[in-house]
Amino acid sequence: MALRQPTNPKRLLVVLPNWVGDVVMATPMLRAVRKQLPDTHITAIGKRYVMPILSGCGDFDEPLEVEGDASIRRIARLIRAGGHDTAVLLTNSFRTALIVRLAGVKNRIGYARDGRGWLLTECVQPLKDGKKYTPISAIDYYLTLGKLLGADASDRTMSLAVRPEDQQRVEKILNDIQPTGPIVMLNPGAANLGTAKQWPPARYAAVADHLAETHNATVLLNGSPKERGLLDDVCKHASCQPVVLLDHDSDLNLLKAVCERC
Repeated sequence: MALRQPTNPKRLLVVLPNWVGDVVMATPMLRAVRKQLPDTHITAIGKRYVMPILSGCGDFDEPLEVEGDASIRRIARLIRAGGHDTAVLLTNSFRTALIVRLAGVKNRIGYARDGRGWLLTECVQPLKDGKKYTPISAIDYYLTLGKLLGADASDRTMSLAVRPEDQQRVEKILNDIQPTGPIVMLNPGAANLGTAKQWPPARYAAVADHLAETHNATVLLNGSPKERGLLDDVCKHASCQPVVLLDHDSDLNLLKAVCERC
């Protein structure tokens, strides 16, 4: 699969997904495109809260952060200033397709969803079973777009770059808590999906106690500031005294370094 009119972009814009997990699943695509286009200037644009996931990543040249409440015209002006000739949209929304069109990006690549096909110059038709979209791994979903630029989609390995300064932050935390066994991190929250997607705090506490008693594990609890009450509930039910990462100025950069040590 390749573009009907092959292009060798000089300045490529990759529009990132809006969810942290989806950005992680986009890392194989970013890596493949970087390998295919080593001389292309690649800009990754995304919401400010997801961009730390890619800090330290060498698969693009420039990050472009936007605020969640930024207007369509403001984002379009930011993109236009970059002089991008090609954009790959990892998002499915009409809004992002409209933005890159208004920004004057000549080649606009993405999935034909949300009624936006006419805004794109190269559309990929998502698989359907009747009227319903066929479930597909987000990794493959994004790699399919990378293949349009000639990228090799065979390596599906997700990756997280960790900065040395964040590794040092984790070492300080571990020196403070002195773990004697394996380090395990639990994520009891469900972001904005509500309690229907959330296991009860007492269940997480039971798992934490089992890991501590059976495997001598040190249990870390991760969550956003909005989930502070949930993390406290898990601690209240647990006997092993889990370590709440929010008490150690946790952020996404620290979280990546913690994952590396778990």
